[in-house]
Amino acid sequence: MERYRCVLQQGMELGIYAYLLYPQGSLSDCFTLVESCPDCAFLVFCKGEALTEDAIQQARQYQNLLISVALTEEAKAVCTALRRAKLLYAVHMGYGPEELEQVLDGTLLRRAGECRPVFTFFQMESGCTEEQRKAIYSYVCASRKAQTQPTVAMELLCDNMFIDSIISDDACAVAFDTDGTLIRLPEGKRQAGYNIFQSSLYRILLETQPKRDGTPNYETYKKNLMQLGDEAG
Repeated sequence: MERYRCVLQQGMELGIYAYLLYPQGSLSDCFTLVESCPDCAFLVFCKGEALTEDAIQQARQYQNLLISVALTEEAKAVCTALRRAKLLYAVHMGYGPEELEQVLDGTLLRRAGECRPVFTFFQMESGCTEEQRKAIYSYVCASRKAQTQPTVAMELLCDNMFIDSIISDDACAVAFDTDGTLIRLPEGKRQAGYNIFQSSLYRILLETQPKRDGTPNYETYKKNLMQLGDEAG
């Protein structure tokens, strides 16, 4: 647990105060991190079975936490329990080529709406092309503007990049897998040689996310997202 706290401390020193966590199993360690960093905002993605009554009551203590529940069969009951506890929550679902049609025809968003979440996050899984991601993001932008569903749809990476492009000069998002290895976004590829538990976060970002020199740079990616948003309107 201490090594995770160290990573967060490095992040805060670099001005990073928003984190997406994917805990495996119990949420107790995750809650310990949330409690130890009250100045940070945490979006925690978990399965419904992790949200026991005790976990839900513990989550009520934290004002810097948003829970997202995987959209499975038990999600509706879990979301009901979260709502009764007066907790802000979201739902999330991965999408691949097999789910593409159900996303684009609104089936999955309507199903998510039955859980009454504030946000519904779509997250691309392996096998999707960049064109398919753009189709999903165009749909997400259109659904937000239409306001026909009782939940705000978001494509996790695209919207994260767009929001960051407003806050920062250059949009940037990285991820780390369970053993600490860097995952390059938006490609989703592991990059050996960069491990958050073996190198400083500063070094990893400096070497893998250079700014304003074009290698790589997300300006074109950002412009494409903005164009998709305009087309959806």
